[in-house]
Amino acid sequence: MLNYTETIAVTRLCALLGLVLWLLLLRRNTYRPVDPNRLIIGVVAAGLVFRLIFCVFTPNFYAPDEYAHFSYVRHLSEQHSLPVQTHKTGVVADEGEFYQPPLYYLMLTPLYQGLHNWVGDAALLRVARFASVILWLIAVGLSVGILSNLGIKDAFVRTFAISMISLLPTYMFISSVVNNDNLLIALGAGVLYVLTLERSVKRSFYVGLLLGAALLTKLSAVVYLITVVSVFGASLVGGRREFASAVKHAVLILSVAAIIFAPWGARNVMLYGSITAEDVANKPALWEMSTVEAVHYSGVRMLRTFWAVAGVFNDVWHRPLQRIGCWGTLAAFLGLVYGAVFRREAVRRLITSENRPFMIAAGISIIVNVALALRFGVLYGQLQGRFLFPMLVPISIFMAMGINLPGIIDNPGRSPIHAAGFFISYALAFVSFTMIMMLT
Repeated sequence: MLNYTETIAVTRLCALLGLVLWLLLLRRNTYRPVDPNRLIIGVVAAGLVFRLIFCVFTPNFYAPDEYAHFSYVRHLSEQHSLPVQTHKTGVVADEGEFYQPPLYYLMLTPLYQGLHNWVGDAALLRVARFASVILWLIAVGLSVGILSNLGIKDAFVRTFAISMISLLPTYMFISSVVNNDNLLIALGAGVLYVLTLERSVKRSFYVGLLLGAALLTKLSAVVYLITVVSVFGASLVGGRREFASAVKHAVLILSVAAIIFAPWGARNVMLYGSITAEDVANKPALWEMSTVEAVHYSGVRMLRTFWAVAGVFNDVWHRPLQRIGCWGTLAAFLGLVYGAVFRREAVRRLITSENRPFMIAAGISIIVNVALALRFGVLYGQLQGRFLFPMLVPISIFMAMGINLPGIIDNPGRSPIHAAGFFISYALAFVSFTMIMMLT
């Protein structure tokens, strides 16, 4: 067993290994240019390996609400009925997620029914975790498609975005365990992907199906509804689409999604007197500070846990890694502001007239996502950065733009290597620290 000092030493060594790989890639690039597409394949492969490590070696149910999520699947499999939330979260361990929409759990139910007579809960848990890894791979594939549909050819932006989706530490952990966020993110990536395609009635119908399925997975999918409305609103403002056509597509999408979600919403109203049922399950937070202070505390905590945290109660974290992520977020934000003021031509190369409606809608949706997450954090004390993951694809694109716009990383041949090298080093440090802390 390693003590904390030894654990930090191993963490630094792993970060150093990542840095050595980073420097070797830069050196190779001087005499044989590194293909950015191969870099992307490499970071996705690294993300897969790290996720499989978490999937196999994370102790049983040592992830946020994992036991409650697994209990939901067990209830569906054994009781053949939808569960009912009767206690607040934390009072009865089995019931913590019983108020959630059922689609993710229905997806896992056949796995449970097919295997539970042959293997124990530990093996079943890892099979269910592996399903989360597959959902992440689907999200990655759709993210590559989104970048292509948006016409973003900048190698740094593409590599940074896929590296962040593949190697963001908290997302690596969450997408390796049982959690309904994983299906939500995959379905949400599908919504965003179809929205970046040329409009047609058929495609709008598909968006409605995906949006309805996302709402039946987790109600935070409402942020995708904001994206849909904002895309058509931005198109109208930009004069890209006639009003009647925009309304037709928007109404079709929202109608299909509403029809899919309506039975679950009606059930919640009848059972709990609320379409969301969040008050039934979550305990109100009792803050010993002002509302402004509570919002500030929630925001800081949310940003830290967005970047690098693991464990059942977000109890495995390394403060320097969180600080690096927070400083990176600030740098990206300042870079976006700088680019909007001083490098408008560079901004126009990334945000073109063709992709502008989507990018505007994505920006609005990120702001709404942050506001909703802060609201939940202040009301219920649930201060978790993963609540921002529904918008992870647009967040990664905007962060890449913000880092690159000031022109600090201005060598087109080296800039993708910097993106991949940073995230590989960052992820190596996180994985080593987390696994040692959880297993010793």
